[in-house]
Amino acid sequence: MTSAQDRLRGIPVGAREPAPLDLLEAIRLRKSIRAFRPDPVPREALERALALAQRAASWSNLQPWEYAVVTGPRLRELSDALVAFVLGGEEPRYDFERPVFQPVHQRRRVSDGIRLFDIAGIHREDPDYDQKRADWRCRNMRLFGAPVGVFIYMERQLHTPAVLDIGGFVTTLMLACLPFGLGTCASGSLVGYPDLLRQLLGLPDSKMFLCGVCVGYPDWDAPLNTFGADRDPLEMFWHWHGWD
Repeated sequence: MTSAQDRLRGIPVGAREPAPLDLLEAIRLRKSIRAFRPDPVPREALERALALAQRAASWSNLQPWEYAVVTGPRLRELSDALVAFVLGGEEPRYDFERPVFQPVHQRRRVSDGIRLFDIAGIHREDPDYDQKRADWRCRNMRLFGAPVGVFIYMERQLHTPAVLDIGGFVTTLMLACLPFGLGTCASGSLVGYPDLLRQLLGLPDSKMFLCGVCVGYPDWDAPLNTFGADRDPLEMFWHWHGWD
């Protein structure tokens, strides 16, 4: 077990009060969790984490984020419907335009994908590779066993600036969950069938889905939770101007 897991595992399951956790430590500890325990999450803990996420910055204080917090039978119903679409061969139809990856971006996603699939026992040379890929997508649609799903959307006409704001909201939410012992995994795949989500959640077409966030208590014994995404050196990103 890593020191990060030691730190988070020490927070009791079901905690309604946040454990002391320094912001810099929380940023270092945050990672995507892909195997969760079935323990229910107290609504009070979620409300407190969401209240902290509400402090995220937004253009002109628009606070454009809206979200459905789903658990219990409703989450099972929603997950079953998403899985049925996957198994039925339905292609995802996102509310947003799919990105065109430049070589550097493709390298990052493929490299991490290979390492993650290796832990999951999915290899391209496997004779049942396609079935394993489908099974993986179904696990994703079941939120990797998380007992809570937060499905995030906005008014379609707010366009790109609101998407930037919502990215800040999602990051703040994931950090705010940590002091309660909660792990998270932000997933674009969860909103690949937005018409279905709008139907099940009773939302109008004007609402645009951006991502889902799995929330729950990490299963630290699961091999999948040993995975950590790589980060490229800072020199690949920054451009300094006016400095000696």
